[in-house]
Amino acid sequence: MAQQAAGQAISILVEPRTRTLFGTDKEDIKAATRELSTKKGFSELGQLFFGHFMARFLNFYLSRETAKQTGGPRLQQIGDLSKFNDALYAHCKQSAKIVHDFCGEWYSKTEFKEGISLENTSRFMAVALQKLQAELGRQGAEQ
Repeated sequence: MAQQAAGQAISILVEPRTRTLFGTDKEDIKAATRELSTKKGFSELGQLFFGHFMARFLNFYLSRETAKQTGGPRLQQIGDLSKFNDALYAHCKQSAKIVHDFCGEWYSKTEFKEGISLENTSRFMAVALQKLQAELGRQGAEQ
């Protein structure tokens, strides 16, 4: 799930940066990807990644229930299921805004002070997931 979410997030962010009138080559893709290795770029990438990851994670569990509900009063047609999945993705992307600034700050500070490593990336992921969990809990408490 995480690899798919990362690939999807990178593709979404890199693709518009590589459109030219003269086609796209390997160097264009490298330059566009390099733009993500900034505080601003990593903030965007982090929010998109966590939004996609959360949507995939939730959809893994919800898909069993939505399959049962298809044909019922809430999900009468397959189109309704598609709308539900679109709404789930939009909700997850919006909820992931909670980690937007955190991602950029972490990247900038960590790259400058010690460099990115597997160990500090693991800690970063744990904190980001805690932030997402707290945000979803807050949203649940509001309802």
